[in-house]
Amino acid sequence: YPSFRINSFQEAHAFYIDFLGFEVYFEWREAPDAPVYMGISKGSLAIHLFEHKIGLYGASAVLDVKDAFEVYEELVKKKPDMIENLIVQPWGKSELHLRDPFGNKLNFTSGTTPTDTIVRAIPVLRIGNYEEAVSYYVDYLGFRINFEWRHHANFPIYMGISKGDLALHLTEHEGDVHFGTGTLMDVDNISLLYKDLLNRKPKMTEELINQPWKKTELHLRDPFENLLIFTS
Repeated sequence: YPSFRINSFQEAHAFYIDFLGFEVYFEWREAPDAPVYMGISKGSLAIHLFEHKIGLYGASAVLDVKDAFEVYEELVKKKPDMIENLIVQPWGKSELHLRDPFGNKLNFTSGTTPTDTIVRAIPVLRIGNYEEAVSYYVDYLGFRINFEWRHHANFPIYMGISKGDLALHLTEHEGDVHFGTGTLMDVDNISLLYKDLLNRKPKMTEELINQPWKKTELHLRDPFENLLIFTS
């Protein structure tokens, strides 16, 4: 899931629940006055929000929806001054770009003609070098490249990768997202993933973490300081 840092539960609730129409499906605090970690969803879209000081503001996600124009019409009725115009991209997508009160970027996207496309939220992570990214995500973690896009031959790359049901977008573009953000990825068996990575990199120092909310996690940092949390 895309994971966004917030600094106010009330502001996050006003933006994501009251304005965008998401619903809260869980909240976690270690104590009543502790920072919140929460999950929100709207149909098949899911995002995690956290107040903890473990990440950066300014993360980014692509939200694949059936009809971006329908989303635009719904939101412009609520807050006309907050909504930018739809953008028709040269790669055949209609996009609506929003920023939440904390600088996180949401890109609602669909084909220019509405279809029954899968509705999902895809984290976007900043990379600084294409070759390093391929070495880490493809050769080490086992993702495969779904697409690559450059406006011209020597321009920064925007690419999509996947591993089973997991999907990520990686970008070299400066304005898309900061280095050092992160994402949470549900996997079927965290122990098998850990063993596979340990076989590929026997000297890895990261270990599995048993969390009090009955999840086992593996925390990794890519070469660009993005945090990847695998969990099951």
